[in-house]
Amino acid sequence: MLLAAETERIELATKRDGLNRQISELDKIIESLRVLLNPLPKEPPAATEVAVKMLKHAGLTDVVRMMLQSTEGYTTVTQIVDTLKAIAYPLGRLENPRAALVVVMSRLVDRGDVERKDIGKIEPAFRWIHKTSIGQLMQQIGTGISEATPQEGLADRLAKQFMEARKKK
Repeated sequence: MLLAAETERIELATKRDGLNRQISELDKIIESLRVLLNPLPKEPPAATEVAVKMLKHAGLTDVVRMMLQSTEGYTTVTQIVDTLKAIAYPLGRLENPRAALVVVMSRLVDRGDVERKDIGKIEPAFRWIHKTSIGQLMQQIGTGISEATPQEGLADRLAKQFMEARKKK
C-alpha cells in the first residue's frame, strides 16, 4: 500500500511538472499576444513630471523657440496657445498670453530667426528659419564662419562666438 501511494504521488508530481511547463508556455504566449493585439497609443506620451517642471520655469520666448524649431511647416499663434495649454505651460501667469506671444513672435521675426507668412486667415503663420544640423555646425567651426548677416540663426551666432573666443586664446 505504501509503495502504491508513493508511486501514485510520483506520477501526479510528474503530471504537475508537465502542467506547470504548459502553463508557463501559455503565459508567455498570452503576454506576447497582448503586446501584439493591444494597439499602440496614437497620441505621444504625456510629458514626464521633470519635463513639466522644466517647462513651468522656462521663459515664454524659450518655449516658443523650442516649439518652432521642432515643428515642421508654419504655426499660428492660436496653435501655439493650444500647444502650450496641452503641455500645461503656465499661461495663467501672463496677463494676456496671446498679446505676449505676438510680441515674442515679432521679436523673433525681427531677429531673423522666424519667418512670418500670411496664409489667408485672420492671423499670420510663423516658422523657424534656421535649423542648423550638427554636421553644418561642425563644418562651420572647422572652416571658419563668414560675417554675420541679419538672417543668421541662433546656432550660427553661437558658433561664431565660439570661434571668436577660440581665436582670442
